Amino acid sequence: MATQQAESSLLNLNGAIGSEINAAAAEQEVRGRTDEYISLLTDPQGRANNGGYFLESSGGAHPSTKPVRQSCTVTNRKFEVDNADITTAEIDDAGIRGATAVSDGAASSGGATSCILHQSGGTSANGRFQQEQKAYSVLGGLVKITNAAGSTTIAVANLGTIVTAGVADKAEPLAYLYKAIKDLKDAPATPAEESVEKMFKRLASSPTLEAQLKAELNRTGRIATGTDTKAEATAIMDNIIGSKQHAGNKLWNELKTTEVKPKTGQTTMTKPKLAETTDIEHLDQLLAYYSEEKLASLRQLKADLAAAQANTKVITKTM
Repeated sequence: MATQQAESSLLNLNGAIGSEINAAAAEQEVRGRTDEYISLLTDPQGRANNGGYFLESSGGAHPSTKPVRQSCTVTNRKFEVDNADITTAEIDDAGIRGATAVSDGAASSGGATSCILHQSGGTSANGRFQQEQKAYSVLGGLVKITNAAGSTTIAVANLGTIVTAGVADKAEPLAYLYKAIKDLKDAPATPAEESVEKMFKRLASSPTLEAQLKAELNRTGRIATGTDTKAEATAIMDNIIGSKQHAGNKLWNELKTTEVKPKTGQTTMTKPKLAETTDIEHLDQLLAYYSEEKLASLRQLKADLAAAQANTKVITKTM
């Protein structure tokens, strides 16, 4: 049973590390695309071979020799896994170090014909596109656009300051990624000389996904091929829990005095102790009884959830 749980845990952890790698790749892709979008929104057409969306007062033509920011478009990106521990130079309680916001992309308007992203564009053809005078965010809060009278400012959120005292607001962009990386960094590293027994004890005292992830990754390959994992697991559990012949462990002392349900048909004034139960049939009954108790609780929760959903009325309004 212990071996099956360990194998299941390892499979889950392998899936988790894959998800983290994919999340990091997606984050890099978003940042790259965001840079492209900002360039498109802030660069005027016809100036220095830029292909942005702003119209110059002269109405410059789109340069055919260099399509819209083609040189900056991400066409292929590869990622390599770095197994070194993350340091405080990269991430800490203040945020992701080195991730600073770019300078505001401002499109100042001295008149009505400087650009198309400003209010009160007048009647000229160059200013026919207008936006209302307010600030709003796009791309999940990564980009904030502020439209004032006659000017537009585009700012990129600073990913380096998305946290306060080590806690990221769920509403902040990429907060989930910061938390995942931060938890991995803070997880205790596994000493090279750590035994399998010590690893199990440490995991038992701090059973977080990140701690297990680091421990399992560091442990991989250190157990010799052909090791009797069942015997090893039994020895570990005997050492941690203790045995009837070598009582003294806190857990075993508690088990010795735990009262259980009597055997079917057994009449007794007191409930038998778990440590005194040696009848295999009785043990089977105990497992079946307590398993059914757990299943009954789960079934009741499921029924309660179904009832709550059935009694919940959702009202949708179309603005």
